[in-house]
Amino acid sequence: MIPRARLVLLTSVLAGVLAGAGCAPPMPVIPAPNKTIDYRGERRKLDLRFLQPGTTTREDVQRELAWADTGLNRPSVFWGRWQSSSFLDLNRSVGEQRILWRGQNLLVEFDNSGHVMRYQTFGDKALLAAINDWLSRAPQAVHESGPQTVLVRPGQPATSIERELRLVLAKDFLTLEGAPPVPVPRIRRLVCTGSGANPVDVRLSVYFAESTGAEGKLRFEAQVSDVVTLTEFLRWTQPDALHDRAR
Repeated sequence: MIPRARLVLLTSVLAGVLAGAGCAPPMPVIPAPNKTIDYRGERRKLDLRFLQPGTTTREDVQRELAWADTGLNRPSVFWGRWQSSSFLDLNRSVGEQRILWRGQNLLVEFDNSGHVMRYQTFGDKALLAAINDWLSRAPQAVHESGPQTVLVRPGQPATSIERELRLVLAKDFLTLEGAPPVPVPRIRRLVCTGSGANPVDVRLSVYFAESTGAEGKLRFEAQVSDVVTLTEFLRWTQPDALHDRAR
């Protein structure tokens, strides 16, 4: 028979081993009061009821939402962007770390007199569809004949977001600095997967067919104005890439 003191010791050790081997059950994601912040992380009160088609002017929009302006220099639109949250993830550390922030966008279109014609709000995953839809109504946009260059950030989690890369959009090739050129006919789709590490950016993936037949991918983060330039480029060179197809 095992002595009582030794039995207690063995039981304690076994309990510790079993507890260490097990996994704590996941905590829930729970609703929370709505919050809105700007690029600098400052809290904002968002109320879009002032937007009235045919009445609200571009100056009104700029005055009310200057804090959200992405700097898209197009006279026919205003593009606002912020982060919002209505959920907490209890699996994360306490405090602000638990807040689940999501990028939100506002696209306001103006008529020839500078009054609001239409507007829409949408999350980042719907961003490319919104840009493509707007550009389909913007025949005044003119494609530049020569190569264009936009600045993006690396899309790898381990890479510093402070570094900028050149993305060159040429007639026959798309070239991301540090990666081999991608022939435009091989580009299969462009996908926006969510907000970037920097609140002003969104995460993008360009899928393409490699020479071996395998599928390659370029990942990077970019601001809205550069995403618009990339979308325009693909509309003229490889429009099928803008129709996301589930894998």
